[in-house]
Amino acid sequence: MWRYLNKIGDEKNSELSIDDVFAAYFALRKNKRRTPSALRFELDFERRCVDLHKRINARTYHPGRSAVFIVSHPIVREIFAPAFEDRIIDMILQRKLVPLLERFYITDSYSIRKGKGVLFAVKRVAQHIRKCSKEYTQDCYILKLDLRSYFMSLNKEMCLKMMTDFVYREYKGADKDVLIYLIREVILDCPQHNCQRLTPPDSWLKLPWHKSLFNVPDNHGLPIGRMTSQICAMYVLVQLDKLITKNWGVRYYGRYMDDMVLIHRDRKYLLQVEQKIKAWLAEHDLSLHPHKRYLQHYTKGVKFVGVVIKPWRKYISNRTVSRAVERINHYNQLISENKYLVFEYAEEFAFSLNSFLGMISHYDSYNVRVNLVRRLDDAWWRVFYFNNGYKRVSVKKRFRSRFVEQRKIHIQLQNDFTRIIGYTK
Repeated sequence: MWRYLNKIGDEKNSELSIDDVFAAYFALRKNKRRTPSALRFELDFERRCVDLHKRINARTYHPGRSAVFIVSHPIVREIFAPAFEDRIIDMILQRKLVPLLERFYITDSYSIRKGKGVLFAVKRVAQHIRKCSKEYTQDCYILKLDLRSYFMSLNKEMCLKMMTDFVYREYKGADKDVLIYLIREVILDCPQHNCQRLTPPDSWLKLPWHKSLFNVPDNHGLPIGRMTSQICAMYVLVQLDKLITKNWGVRYYGRYMDDMVLIHRDRKYLLQVEQKIKAWLAEHDLSLHPHKRYLQHYTKGVKFVGVVIKPWRKYISNRTVSRAVERINHYNQLISENKYLVFEYAEEFAFSLNSFLGMISHYDSYNVRVNLVRRLDDAWWRVFYFNNGYKRVSVKKRFRSRFVEQRKIHIQLQNDFTRIIGYTK
């Protein structure tokens, strides 16, 4: 297999179609069109796509410079944002490989899969608890595990071998060699050596040392922020998923990237499976987080992907509610300092608030939503109106941006006219 990989760089018969490059570009542009990098690329996208196509087939493509920054929510993370051209490469790989990978995932492997995000994950885990406990009438136990610094701990050579083996075995297209070449370029890339920091250096002080790509060896760690990294991270644990559910007899199981939930009637059996998981992870240079382990009776509930799941009810975690309160306090502070800012920030605040209300409204949260909107400054109540049980906020017509702009132009014209009349007098 590795002799085959060594010949990839010299193989010229396998070529990627120009249609694949343009299709990936247009698919990516749907959600990235307003970003500065996308706008720059769009100014001459035909020439740039043709040039990228030529470099791919000539095997001279290499990932470009990334932008790196620190985000604080939902947790402190280091994000590498690839150049727009590199996002096109990610989209090409995604369009080619994801349909094939879907056949190998189990139903309860969530995260980046279409239709299997947070809502689906919470629903499935709640169903598993209900079924295992026989409608909450019999004992069962929940074991929640989390991998330690998962993306930073991944061995690049291991990821490359697993992905190339998969492509070589499952992909039947004529451009197989060039896809393996692209996978190799992306996975073995070290973006920490060619990046631009968008947040101040002291923002890295908030990040644990072992969660930064700058602090791991070059042969370890996949950057958070690249779609190819997420695809690899999902596929690495496919074998473990099947071992847990088929070989080790844990019928009720779910995994959201590196967060795993196992549900079983026998507490001791869960402990035995945990030891097997540790052994499998050790063979792949991975380990469980020592402080993020949870084993309790189902009546205690479990927090999974930001949602607390208990018998007969599900509610949002306190951390998510705290983030919503921080956002409301931020905009309350802005409007208290200058009442005129309401015209500039109304729609921006509405978008932010709707993201929280929409997420919270999927769970038992009416009182939470009421308490959140009560925190709004009185000035915001003149601007917003709520509907459908505080599940959505809308900006009143006269405060929307296009009407505000029209009003500003009208006021400017009035001022100009007044100044002219005063000058003539």
